[in-house]
Amino acid sequence: MLAHVEMSGFEPARADWPAGYRLVSFDIGLLADFMERDLGMTIAYWCVFAAMFIPWICAAYAKKAGGFQWHDNHHPRGFLAHAQGRAERADAAQKNGYEIFPPFAAAVIIAHATGNAGQAGVNFWALCFVFSRLAYSYCYIKDMPAIRSALWGMGLICIMALFGLAC
Repeated sequence: MLAHVEMSGFEPARADWPAGYRLVSFDIGLLADFMERDLGMTIAYWCVFAAMFIPWICAAYAKKAGGFQWHDNHHPRGFLAHAQGRAERADAAQKNGYEIFPPFAAAVIIAHATGNAGQAGVNFWALCFVFSRLAYSYCYIKDMPAIRSALWGMGLICIMALFGLAC
């Protein structure tokens, strides 16, 4: 069983759950088995797929926060070049996402290709990378530079760990 939810007399663990229900356990191993067996890719490969969308999400947020209109689509980069505040920071997070994605994707592929890395380790570092990039983007947009820089470093450590596992 992937997740075990039971009825209890307690308040819900999450606001979107009906009253009286709570999550008792969640088996990440079964999730990994399902993703690899039934969906055909490892969790790490799914992380590459997910990480590909992070810069696009930042770009969409930058345009929304900057007041992007359809007529701005004639020159969207020019529009974002004049963005300020949250929109400017979201655009910067987008650009950084494009810079860091290729080394991450390469690290995951190389870790798989060498056959030297255990799958659990590759999955762990790939998940850590994706979570660090999501948090990085959030902190960049919210103007939290110290935390953002630490999260950038965490993402870099994840990439180096993936390459290390391949050795």
